Amino acid sequence: MASNTREAELKISSPTAEHITELLAAISKLQNRYHEVYQSELGIPSSLPSDYPHETSTILDALAYLSVSQGRPDSIALVLRINRNTQSVDIIASRNQDVPPASAVHLHQIWYFLRRLSNRYWEIYPNGTQETIVDREFRDISLKFAELCVRFSSKRLKEIIDSGFSDLMDVSAHIQDPGHAFYGFQDSIRTVRHMLSRDESTFADGDWRLLFFCILAIEKATDRLYKSGSIMAQELRQLWSLIRTGWLFRVRSIWESYDKLMKVTVSPQFRDIFNLQLNVHTISPETGKLSSIAESARQWEDVIEAALAYSNKYGDPRHTEPGVLDLSTIRSDTVYMAQEGVLRETVVHAEAKLLAAVEMSQQENPELPRVFTYISTTEPPCQGCDGFCRAFNITHGTTWKVQRWFEKACPSWAFPSELPRRDDILKATYNLLASDWAACYRGYLPKPASSYSDSAAESGGIGAVLDFYEDEAQNIMAKMMELRKDMEG
Repeated sequence: MASNTREAELKISSPTAEHITELLAAISKLQNRYHEVYQSELGIPSSLPSDYPHETSTILDALAYLSVSQGRPDSIALVLRINRNTQSVDIIASRNQDVPPASAVHLHQIWYFLRRLSNRYWEIYPNGTQETIVDREFRDISLKFAELCVRFSSKRLKEIIDSGFSDLMDVSAHIQDPGHAFYGFQDSIRTVRHMLSRDESTFADGDWRLLFFCILAIEKATDRLYKSGSIMAQELRQLWSLIRTGWLFRVRSIWESYDKLMKVTVSPQFRDIFNLQLNVHTISPETGKLSSIAESARQWEDVIEAALAYSNKYGDPRHTEPGVLDLSTIRSDTVYMAQEGVLRETVVHAEAKLLAAVEMSQQENPELPRVFTYISTTEPPCQGCDGFCRAFNITHGTTWKVQRWFEKACPSWAFPSELPRRDDILKATYNLLASDWAACYRGYLPKPASSYSDSAAESGGIGAVLDFYEDEAQNIMAKMMELRKDMEG
């Protein structure tokens, strides 16, 4: 084996919650260094309780996006339970901090409008066959609902637009055609931003309705921009960067959430559900503090080595092949990692806390109807929450899913303190995170074929016949490692 690589020594046989936090802190540092995140897809439960229509995940997503009044710090997670015994719908909400009382009140207000809209539609169209709704009362209710949504989420929308506005304005420097569809899109964003820059106390009643139609104009301008076929053009590369990182998705989230809820109000699948009583339950935050955290380059190297060694020993080789440490890359990375410390304060994220609390409550009260096992969030779950959800499913045979998009590690992530079969889930979470990291981190290299443990070779079987390939295999692996380094360079 080349002198700049070595085997990872297994020093962790039973990982702790602190080991998970430390590994996520290491991953976060290296993601920041290399500016890499990992993309995956949205999931919904593979098996649904019979009481839940297919669009339940759509409703949950819309409710989540409309129930936050601020930006990222106010991210919220929701799950839903239909309880036919009590004729109620329970929404269980969680945040990293306390859930604001205003969010719970707002969810009740949204449900009130959904019930009114649904009842009015079925009153005037009892057969449910009318595609174009011409009823004035239905229209008036829907506009009041729109004003409610815009008023509550206006601060969040302003924060989102401001976060990408300068990049958006820079795009026009690369476009020569004054009739380009981008300019209509840009003007629609500027109009909304201008309205949001005003003091809300100066808004007249009609201004909130005007703001709603300005937000609708963004949706239409976005549609025209996509249909123009130029969205992937070189001159729009900065805009595409905003799209890829989710900025445009968040800008459009108020309109799209409102639109999705309007559509389900006329769905026969939800006709009776909206008439059930809504109960909103909130979960208290859970925070902690680490007794210690890696600080020096050597300590960070131990964290990186421990993850690979654990993946080599316990990971699924079909998912992640065994690897060795590339010492030159790792030592460069750990010097970078040691430049800035990590805060010891930790928090159980909203998604993980919600899943743990719901499962504990259903274990303590088996007569409770099962929740819809999809957790909706207003921000993409981090790698810790995604790994925790997958580990829970593996351990308990459940079908929990979280919204998945661009996954990033959070250095302050904490494992829940109360959980059914906590130790088993903890080990599974560390294993999944370590294996995922082993599959992508550039400081790990494929293990040379001659260093694999092979019981057939030890017993004089087919492995012994192939022994003469070992020298050649080592040469090929050395060349492959050199090629990989050249490509990365």
